[in-house]
Amino acid sequence: MEVVYTANEYLEVEQDDAEFVDQTASNQQYAIHQFRRQNVNDTDTINIRIDVRSSIGTIGQPVYMQILNRTSGAWETIDSNNTAIADEEFSLTAEVVGSMSDYYSPSYWVSVRVYQNAWR
Repeated sequence: MEVVYTANEYLEVEQDDAEFVDQTASNQQYAIHQFRRQNVNDTDTINIRIDVRSSIGTIGQPVYMQILNRTSGAWETIDSNNTAIADEEFSLTAEVVGSMSDYYSPSYWVSVRVYQNAWR
């Protein structure tokens, strides 16, 4: 990943306080933020909320939230937004149910990413 969060940035994005970690992407590049969180087991339902702001409106350039299915190795889209205007804050949310062991690593980590193509 191009953007490695500092310890302070991890704390900032954990709070709902309009603080964001910037990432730049130019034509035909993807702006991607990947998050991991550890749980205490591999059976709990996974609830995710990520607040997002993009300098590119999402109409025509949707923002996607995906979770890693560790069984298949595929990233699965669990939410998206294609209605936000540029620089407008919005939330992506999902409740992942089903075979939870598909999403938890052996040490109970879950991986989620949010991305947008920066094509203009």
